[in-house]
Amino acid sequence: MQPDVIIVGAGPGGSAAAITLAKNGHKVLLLDRKEFPRDKVCGDGLLPGSVRFLNKLGLKDQIQTAGFNPINEMMVISPENTTINISITPRDKDTQFYIAPRKDFDVLLQRKAVASGAKFLIANAHEPVITDGVVTGINIVKNGRVSTFTSTILIGADGSSSAMARTLAPQIHKVQQRILWRRGYISGLEIDPQRAEFYFIKEIAPCGAWIFPISATSANIGLGQYQQDYIPKQKNLNDLMEIFLNHPHIKPRLSADWKISNSKSWYYHLATWNQPRIAFDGALLVGDAASFLDPFSGEGIKNALHSGIIAGEIVDEALRKKDYSYSILSGYERRCKKEIYSVIRRSLAIKKCFELFPMQMVKLFNRINNPNSLTHRFIEKQSGNFHIGGDASN
Repeated sequence: MQPDVIIVGAGPGGSAAAITLAKNGHKVLLLDRKEFPRDKVCGDGLLPGSVRFLNKLGLKDQIQTAGFNPINEMMVISPENTTINISITPRDKDTQFYIAPRKDFDVLLQRKAVASGAKFLIANAHEPVITDGVVTGINIVKNGRVSTFTSTILIGADGSSSAMARTLAPQIHKVQQRILWRRGYISGLEIDPQRAEFYFIKEIAPCGAWIFPISATSANIGLGQYQQDYIPKQKNLNDLMEIFLNHPHIKPRLSADWKISNSKSWYYHLATWNQPRIAFDGALLVGDAASFLDPFSGEGIKNALHSGIIAGEIVDEALRKKDYSYSILSGYERRCKKEIYSVIRRSLAIKKCFELFPMQMVKLFNRINNPNSLTHRFIEKQSGNFHIGGDASN
């Protein structure tokens, strides 16, 4: 099969683009360096806004029957040890806040892409092929051998360490801020299976930590650290995790035989004020490869799905017009700026305020359950599709 489109990376962004294009009758080759199901370092949170995009992709039944853990409450712990309890009510019955382990979630999308008509191939993408300034294919490594695949359009969806972005948009790797994450799965911790927990504690600030239940007996536990703050603290992520586990809201809830398994670290590029160039003659970047990770919450799945769908729609238009130049594909940048970057800039503003005025932001967060407050409106907009309410207590 000579593909119309080659998509590098079968995570949420790549699979969303593959589903969109394959359903429109285009020949799609979907590449990933790993076999599915496969794990990924992530908090595993699936916001209602993400579920709305999944429903659009035709995954409504699969998501509702996958057994992912539903969340109806959030508990936020401030640096001053104030506890804020927030109830969550989806705006429609077809969306929900789930905790969905990536090894189980990503495979649903990848299989949907294949069922929609995309061909899947396990291969390691090496670099895009550029001929006279136009992307014309991809060099891959499979079984130790280098091969070249040609395509009409290439979509780079290969994550934060993207080989496609290193060649096409090196400024993403040189300029963008990095966040380091440590994530594991904890058992032996007393948890409320329907409550997600967020911690903003002084030792980890301005980043946060989390406990996201995946069942009544286990949870995804993790924390983040901005790279520029991480080095001066002279504490590695394991040290910070130990500090987190000794927090007074956590330590008393640990049983004698508690343990953390599958603990892993990774880095991600955060979105910044100015959208980098993510469309080229013959190519697009989506998801984490385009640096769409939310700079405040660290959430990336919703923007990956959204950008993947936009990419699929723009590429479908380009293929029908038989015009694969930047003049057509730049429509992807314009839509991303309008539909995704408006949300990202709100996150950047809140993140900056947290860094400059941490105590004032704590006071704002204490008003999160006031429907007229800035914080309340911000959280609802960022979630994409739920109402919040509740109470605050010390």
